[in-house]
Amino acid sequence: MVSSSQTSIYNVLESFMARHRVLILFIYTFTIVWVAFFASKVIGEITYGTEAMGKLYSLIGSLPLIGILAFRRYFIEQGRAVFWKKFSLRNNWSYSPTLDLSKESAVLLKQGNSGRSAKYELRKIIDGRQIRIFYYTFTVSAGKHTYTYSYTVFGFTFNGSFPHLYLDRNLNTYGVNNTTLVRFGVNIDLPPVSLPTEFEQKFKLYVPEKYEIEALQIFTPDILAHLLDINFKYDIEFVDQEVLVFIDGEIDSLDKLEKEFEVAKKIRDLLAPTLNSIKFSPIGDRPHYLSR
Repeated sequence: MVSSSQTSIYNVLESFMARHRVLILFIYTFTIVWVAFFASKVIGEITYGTEAMGKLYSLIGSLPLIGILAFRRYFIEQGRAVFWKKFSLRNNWSYSPTLDLSKESAVLLKQGNSGRSAKYELRKIIDGRQIRIFYYTFTVSAGKHTYTYSYTVFGFTFNGSFPHLYLDRNLNTYGVNNTTLVRFGVNIDLPPVSLPTEFEQKFKLYVPEKYEIEALQIFTPDILAHLLDINFKYDIEFVDQEVLVFIDGEIDSLDKLEKEFEVAKKIRDLLAPTLNSIKFSPIGDRPHYLSR
């Protein structure tokens, strides 16, 4: 899937720095001179002048630092975009710089109370079914603490239809559970389905009420045992004839992207016999989504 000439986000950033080294050197030199000048002003005002002027000089002196932080953020974002574009071109995937999350039904794509974004979406038809990959982040702010979570997401479509399901692997960094969802605006308000004892401490399976039979047709003991056997440690969400595999963290090299894509494809192949044939029917007016 990936050409033999490997690259990473860091390679892209190094290349960008090499092409713009004169500009970067100028910015850093200017910043050092600027900060040193206003630092002397601050010291002078504190020693011989007024505290108010000292604070003003301190504020003015810090402006280039704010600019550098903004430039650094832009610089990293450009590196990520180039990395994903290169992957898409080498492997004939379509590329879109952003993804509209308002059109997504997945629970994990509605988490956080700020900084929610999805970028670098790749799409391709393989074996007659669409596959997509994208990078997703969200931020949770709780009191004085702020936590940012990131995922590389692999999405696989299937021919069958199934209710909205969420398999929460207890090993990952962010736990999708009732307390978290209520706190940050997405409320499943359902307990996890009971699983065989040997799996209770490993997984939590969330299912819309009255759709437990369909869920357990998919997540049989053999499937759950297989996930443990291959040391699968990520969350999986089923919604709108698509399965989303959420890989913790940012993938920063083509080697790693290929490796995780192969893991995700194994999950697709494991579930395909059931998900391509299963046909569920909504029960009356009972919702078959975990959240809308």
